[in-house]
Amino acid sequence: MSHALTAYVLGVPSTLYPFYVDVERVHASVAQEAWIGAVGPLCSLIVGAACLLAYTRARTTSLALPFLYLATFGISMFLGNLFSASFVGDFSRAATVLNLPMAVRYGATATGALFLAAVMFVVGKELLHWAPPQASAMRAVVALVVSPVVVGTGCVLVAYFPMPASLVVGLGMASLFWIFAAVSVFTNAWRPRGGGQRDAIRWPDAALALAALAVVRGLRLGVAFVP
Repeated sequence: MSHALTAYVLGVPSTLYPFYVDVERVHASVAQEAWIGAVGPLCSLIVGAACLLAYTRARTTSLALPFLYLATFGISMFLGNLFSASFVGDFSRAATVLNLPMAVRYGATATGALFLAAVMFVVGKELLHWAPPQASAMRAVVALVVSPVVVGTGCVLVAYFPMPASLVVGLGMASLFWIFAAVSVFTNAWRPRGGGQRDAIRWPDAALALAALAVVRGLRLGVAFVP
């Protein structure tokens, strides 16, 4: 949506689909193409930071865990695009349009990888607050990292089907960085835990999931943004 709205503001026609935006680049200048490409990850960072702030305010409530995951998704999406600047993705497209040197792109990739790994490790420590005190380290890893990533990624692939192969690969690479969260949960499992503030899926969760699925599937035909 941020890509489509930015293109619309800049006077460039585009069509919004579930997982990408088809921008009529023939109508865009180099600078406009760069802005349209980069605004997506920047928007994700802003949303992630907002959810992180909400998480710090809601630590003792049932909303804390969803906000933690949402903050992780937003921030990691930005860092993931930075990591993939040398290969594929929004920052890669912007870098290609601006003809940035490969040295700069490789530097962005290294920076993104380093910070993404660090963020996921910190997220793992935070997730431990929801591990039952009696749970083993391996059970905590499966419950807090492996299951959400495997089931969640599978649900995303089904919801967005059919998805371009390049986007599937990018989604898979992003999921791999949860390994650092798993390592964090496993190595910090001896620390005192909060006992878990949230241990079940509730009706608002199901309602939001169904609403999101309806929006995603409704975009299959595309929504045109014509200035």
